[in-house]
Amino acid sequence: MIDLITLIEILSVIILIGLSAFFSSSETAFISANRIKMLHLAEKGDKNANIIHKELQHPEKFITTILVGNNIVNVTASVLVTALTLNYFGNMGIAIATGVMTVVILVFGEIVPKTFATRHADTYSLKIAGLLELLTRILYPVVFIFTQITRIVLRILGVKEKIKNPFITEDQIKLLLKVGVEEGVFKRHEQDYIHKVFEFTDEKAKTAMTYKADMVTVENTITLDTALEKINESGHSRLPVWKDDFDNIIGMIYAKDLLKYR
Repeated sequence: MIDLITLIEILSVIILIGLSAFFSSSETAFISANRIKMLHLAEKGDKNANIIHKELQHPEKFITTILVGNNIVNVTASVLVTALTLNYFGNMGIAIATGVMTVVILVFGEIVPKTFATRHADTYSLKIAGLLELLTRILYPVVFIFTQITRIVLRILGVKEKIKNPFITEDQIKLLLKVGVEEGVFKRHEQDYIHKVFEFTDEKAKTAMTYKADMVTVENTITLDTALEKINESGHSRLPVWKDDFDNIIGMIYAKDLLKYR
């Protein structure tokens, strides 16, 4: 017959495993949350999305809170299970507790909740945002100490603190375009246009410019017939017009406008 104290200990272990699942899923959901979606929802006034978006800029506080909470509940659960098994199985209880808790925490405290959170990252992170913020405030002294220790260790290792990753990278945009084409959201030629934009930004201005010595220009005093001949000879649809000095460009003359006078 299970006495009241043993029953309370068993229920406590179940609750602690549930909390372990909560912290593990929270970590995965928070890290996997779509930043663009969170920003969009935050701009529309969603308070939880604003919390997630803000904390994603400096995630160390939330991550530290989650890890501290997760370790506290896991250690406490292991201690309770060890105490229970020692009462029933003697010295063998330690080995039994270790084996049981390893499987339970791995399956119910890690794999299952993290898999769930990965599949529902945005929805889940929005639901837990307020609770995580509250826990961060409650555990602030502990979180602050561990955050400072982490920064010191990172500094010793030569890791710079304020390295900001791009909000979204060129490769991510290209991947989104590829998926969009496969799913029919974008046309193939639209994907090609955007790819060319990326390629174009890598080119130097000199690859697109015409050198001054190679420019075909006309003086403002020439006749329209001569200007049209110049356009035909050069193959250009428009020519710069200068006055008094070659460097004094005063306008442009277009082939389509000259045709009106033919």
